[in-house]
Amino acid sequence: MTRASATQFFSRRAWKNCSTASYIAAFFATTPSISFHQLPPIPLDPASYDSPDALTSDLVNLNNVHVRVALTSTLRSLIVDLFCYPALEIAAHLGIPAYNFFTSNASCLALSLHLPSIYRNTTDNFKDVDTVFHLPCLPPTPLNHLPDTTLLKNTIECDFLINCTAHLAKSASNIINTFETLEPKAVKALSLGFSIPDGPNQTQTPPIFCVGPLIDTHRNGNGDEGEECLKEKRGVLVFW
Repeated sequence: MTRASATQFFSRRAWKNCSTASYIAAFFATTPSISFHQLPPIPLDPASYDSPDALTSDLVNLNNVHVRVALTSTLRSLIVDLFCYPALEIAAHLGIPAYNFFTSNASCLALSLHLPSIYRNTTDNFKDVDTVFHLPCLPPTPLNHLPDTTLLKNTIECDFLINCTAHLAKSASNIINTFETLEPKAVKALSLGFSIPDGPNQTQTPPIFCVGPLIDTHRNGNGDEGEECLKEKRGVLVFW
């Protein structure tokens, strides 16, 4: 059996001093088949941006040239994060399959796959619309209950998220942080493949691979880790 290896690209924020060395060392010690490659820092000034989403959009797009240089002829596939969709162009140029690693759950993926169509077919801002939409594996949901980033159309934040979700249907498959017994309806619907309105060539949803729950066991508990919301009574399982 041929063992596969993986290299994770990451970009260091030049404007923020945060060390990833300890995390990478701990991760590599337990999973040596996954290595890390730090891309050159992009000199961006956060003060010149109105929102973190606008900053992230520029950071991801400007890193594309560094990703292209880092890739080698031995590459067999590329796995990208939802927000790193510009790298899909590199995979297409190299003729290799590109997979999306979706860190949220299957229900969120189902919504995200439909979000571009909902956006295009709704004239008003979502925040002003209480129309209920129906998806194959989700309960009826009013448009004004969608994520805050999408509530105002034609903003940098909203356009960025719509572009991100529009590329989910273009990946070879989606790797999801969930497991079947947690979301049986959503996983089944995505596995069977439902039609994506206005999708590329009216395609079905790409294949999915459930790899959750993914748990970070290397945190030392120092700093603001946002763990207050995860504190529950003994014997209670929390899946975020």
